Amino acid sequence: MQRPQAKFLPLSALDGASSAYLQRPVVAAAAAAAALKNNGGDDEDDEEDHGLPPLPLPAALEQRMFPHQREGVQWLYNLHHRELGGILGDDMGLGKTFQVCCLLAGLLRGELAQRVLIVCPVSVLSSWQRELCQHLVPHVKQRVTLELVTSDVAKKRRQTVLWDVFNGSRSSTSPFVGKVVVTSYQLLSGMVEDFAGRGTWDYVILDEGHCIKNPATKMYKAMQALRARHRLILTGTFIQNKLEELWALVNWATDGTLLGTKADFKRAFIDPIMEGQDPLATPDDRAASRQATALMQKLTGRVILQRKKCEHQAVLNLTEKVEVVVWVPLATSQRGLYERYLADRHTQQSLQRAEEKRIFPVEVPPYLGPI
Repeated sequence: MQRPQAKFLPLSALDGASSAYLQRPVVAAAAAAAALKNNGGDDEDDEEDHGLPPLPLPAALEQRMFPHQREGVQWLYNLHHRELGGILGDDMGLGKTFQVCCLLAGLLRGELAQRVLIVCPVSVLSSWQRELCQHLVPHVKQRVTLELVTSDVAKKRRQTVLWDVFNGSRSSTSPFVGKVVVTSYQLLSGMVEDFAGRGTWDYVILDEGHCIKNPATKMYKAMQALRARHRLILTGTFIQNKLEELWALVNWATDGTLLGTKADFKRAFIDPIMEGQDPLATPDDRAASRQATALMQKLTGRVILQRKKCEHQAVLNLTEKVEVVVWVPLATSQRGLYERYLADRHTQQSLQRAEEKRIFPVEVPPYLGPI
């Protein structure tokens, strides 16, 4: 089944009266929420799908899952059922990789997905291979093939692997065989046509998905070129510096069906939120900022799940994190370099422009579970 076409109405199309309407950011944000509700995004969809058939998880995996991991797998399965992409934003150590392995094991056992592409940094390729060999392959038996496509593999062999994903065993009488391919961002960016031009993946999963936080980069455009029925991002830091990064990740995960254009998102959410965090903001600006933040959480909360390690410390039997702050004074040479940098004309001009534009760090809204 193909992913439904985007139904989100651009904010520019929501004003039937005058352009002044869209100059009121909170009203524009409310209109965006109303547009989402009118196009299949009402609150009823956010509730658990009680009529959803159970995911055929192997008992060995189900017994190993902690409660938050069962919740996470069920949440991912609900996204699958509703044909939505999403972001699993758990803290490191809560088992994002394990939850994805469990989801894929259930989907492949139930023949609900067949072609899966996992993209990750080179540094964790071997970790993914190990986790999949331990938590996926043994539980699907002869019904899955796992391929690690790296720069160490000859280019002709890589192309053969990808050809087989979409062309091997195409007979209706052939037994079901799932195909899981793991590769790196760098390699995929250099072989976009091979990964994107052969067919539609059932799942594309981006580990450390904040790698695509900038939509202007070659890497983001390569990931956007991939055709997929379902898109997932795994990252514990889906906002690192600014809210535009949240738009980039959600826009990719939902294939542009949720937040409209980047300009729409900036006008409806980023601008009022930032204005409300200005130290010189009026009470009305602060109220508008709170309302825009709440609406943004409502819109994005249905496709973002984040749990904090501190919430599950007792269950996971983790020791409490100890932070030690050590102040280290600058050496004489370091202080001299720093003072010269501050006194530099270009530095002074940059600081002056920042002050004039009232540029301040954005307060990142929390995402604690599905909203």
